Amino acid sequence: MLELSRPHTFHLPIPGKLLFDRSEFASLTGLSLRTVSNLIAEGTIRVKRVGSRVLIPRHELLRFAEVAEATDNTR
Repeated sequence: MLELSRPHTFHLPIPGKLLFDRSEFASLTGLSLRTVSNLIAEGTIRVKRVGSRVLIPRHELLRFAEVAEATDNTR
């Protein structure tokens, strides 16, 4: 009988921070800074604005990675 194995799961080495700036988000996800800015502008990534700073909550990073992973699995 053919045994199906579970797909490998990978864990991002996410620092214990609660908020990330666009540059940190880009670095952690492997996206360009321009792509991150575009995703924020279109509302795909929700942000917190503190003064002039645009910060991305940790839960958004995890949510985005989960959505991106689900999208990749449909190809």
